Amino acid sequence: MRVRSLVLAAACAASAATALGITARPLGHRQADATHVVAVRAGGGDVPSNLLRVYVELSGPMEAGDAYRHIRIVDDRGQEVRDALLELREELWSPDFRRLTLLFDPGRVKRGIRANVEMGAPLVAGRRYRLVIDSSWRDARNRPLASSYEQELRVAGFDSTSPDPSRWTLSSPARGTREPLRAEFGGALDHALALRSLKVVDAAGVHASGRAVLSSDDRVWTFTPDTKWTMPWIALRIDPQFEDLAGNSLVRAFDSDRARGGASAEGAVADTTPRLIRVTLR
Repeated sequence: MRVRSLVLAAACAASAATALGITARPLGHRQADATHVVAVRAGGGDVPSNLLRVYVELSGPMEAGDAYRHIRIVDDRGQEVRDALLELREELWSPDFRRLTLLFDPGRVKRGIRANVEMGAPLVAGRRYRLVIDSSWRDARNRPLASSYEQELRVAGFDSTSPDPSRWTLSSPARGTREPLRAEFGGALDHALALRSLKVVDAAGVHASGRAVLSSDDRVWTFTPDTKWTMPWIALRIDPQFEDLAGNSLVRAFDSDRARGGASAEGAVADTTPRLIRVTLR
């Protein structure tokens, strides 16, 4: 039951929406009009050994239901890591079927759970892995991908620290301009949740319209307003469920042990109060 709750919690977080940088590349010749992998998103750079989710972005819509057969994790000895990814009955697709969320099995990621004890963590600190996508995966038009794709994963240590917005660096846009608001996280955070969980509001709490983008391997978030800034100050509104690459939210570490004083999953979900960082305009 405990493992099931972990799976459901991770799946919900991912669907609401999660690698790393190094030598991502398509393999082989690409047909000009064929669907291809655009990127594998998980932050860029080194991944934590408890990496929870990865996003695969494609240039066109895919046919759901066959993804896991074409995606695998391979270690630095050329061996496939069996059961590294959680294979859900319903794959986690964006509404346009161009972004797939992959979850590393949370039962293996979370320490002390039976699957973790018996099978070990999918990723081991200090080692390198490859996320491999083969070209036989078919899109919504029943055509294979233009080419295979690989993303290298360099695995760093275990991350059990929640993101701390008070440590972020925010710019101060000039009034009367459309100068972007820039937030530097100091580390890579979840790509999809960063685009969904961060909003800019005015003194009355009204959301500013504009466009947000991520750069620097998901370490920098930039918001460009649709109209010029006119108010003396704005605020960055942050959903408390916003997470880093390891699934640590602002209110609870994913690997939190309630028996040792850690926050409960129920309490974390119940915390819906957004965090606000006030920014004075120049």
